[in-house]
Amino acid sequence: MTYEETKKALNSLRQKKRLLKKQEEQIRQARSQIDCLKATDYSKIAVQGGNKEFIAEVFVEHMERMQKSFEETFNEVVKIEDYIAEHLGELTETEQTIIIDRYMLGKSWKKIQMEFSEENPYSERRLYDFHKSGIKKITKRLQ
Repeated sequence: MTYEETKKALNSLRQKKRLLKKQEEQIRQARSQIDCLKATDYSKIAVQGGNKEFIAEVFVEHMERMQKSFEETFNEVVKIEDYIAEHLGELTETEQTIIIDRYMLGKSWKKIQMEFSEENPYSERRLYDFHKSGIKKITKRLQ
C-alpha cells in the first residue's frame, strides 16, 4: 500500500464515521415515528388499486435495511480502527495523538492545532509533518 492509498483509507474512515452518525440519527428518527403507525386491516374493505402491503410491514423492512447498512458501515469502521490501533506503537507520541485525533476522533485540523498550541509550541507546518510521518510509518508496515 502506498502513502496515498493509506491516506485515502484513513480519510474514508472519517467519512464512514460521519455516515454512521447520519445513519444512527435516521434510525432514531424512524423509531420515534413508530408510535404514529396504526395497524389498519384493509383485507375486509374493498379498495381499488393501492398497495396490499401493510404500512407496518413496509416500515419494518425499511428499518431492517437501515439497521443492516448501519451494521456494515460500523464493521468497516471497526476494522480500520483496529488496524490503526495495531500500528500506533510504531509512532511517536505526537504522531499517535495526531492520527488518533484526526481519524479516530474526527477532529478538524483547526481543533488539533488549538489543542497542540496549548501544550506544545509546534507550528502548523510541523503538525502536518508529524501527520505525514505517522502515515508513512503505517504505510511502511503494510509493505
